[in-house]
Amino acid sequence: MRVVLADLDATLVDTVQLLVQGQYQACCEAVTAAGGHSPSLEQFRQVFAVRLGGTLTETLTATLSQLYPGPPWPEHPLLGRIEVEQLCQRVDAIQSQLAARLIRPADGLHHLLDTLRTLGLPLGIVTSGRPLHLVRNLSFALPHLGCSHLYHRCRTDSSATGPYSAGARAALNTLSNALQIDLGVPVCLITSGDVCHAKPHPEPILLALDRLGASPSQAWMIGDHSVDMQAAQAAGVARRIGITTGLTSAGQLRLAGATDIATTLHEVAKLLQG
Repeated sequence: MRVVLADLDATLVDTVQLLVQGQYQACCEAVTAAGGHSPSLEQFRQVFAVRLGGTLTETLTATLSQLYPGPPWPEHPLLGRIEVEQLCQRVDAIQSQLAARLIRPADGLHHLLDTLRTLGLPLGIVTSGRPLHLVRNLSFALPHLGCSHLYHRCRTDSSATGPYSAGARAALNTLSNALQIDLGVPVCLITSGDVCHAKPHPEPILLALDRLGASPSQAWMIGDHSVDMQAAQAAGVARRIGITTGLTSAGQLRLAGATDIATTLHEVAKLLQG
């Protein structure tokens, strides 16, 4: 039986503006506080588009390191003054304020989910984001699951302190169960908290396949970024659909290993049906 794996942000959920605005504002605040000059939004967006794809920590450090060349982070005269985990927490706080306004389902998401439901295809969501980011973004995009309260509860519940806490894991499991009931097919959710290596390493893909009891030859991968295609190809995934809903072009997705290109999830659903 086929299984479908998919990235979350800018693939299943339209979060491009949320990611750009949240990380830009947090980085500008941190750079200014450290005594530096903030980049323009366009400068930031150009570098961010290239560096996006790993964990939040990896994306932030890579983006700022390219914008402010110099020695390694600890010895850098400007960046060495910025505490990365505090920067990540600030990104989370800003994005939380913007989430209700900026998060929405990607074009064709409900069509894709209906197709999975009809065909009985298991779904694995594989993101480099933290558990609470997946809970927030997916539950806000699919309010009918009734899980949007989980994120707010975790942010205020002392037991959920920390990005990989027991409270965050419990919220993720509740969301996974709700999605599985809604679709009527097996579902697994993989985040940066489940693996040692984020995409483009194949570990997250292989873990999702293992949890779904499927082999790479049975899998389809959907993703908007080069790292999605690279991870899937490295894992031996048979069908790799690059979707141009993020910040990566069709040509870049092809170079990264995409076997197919789609512009919306409507097109992905049609490929699955065919």
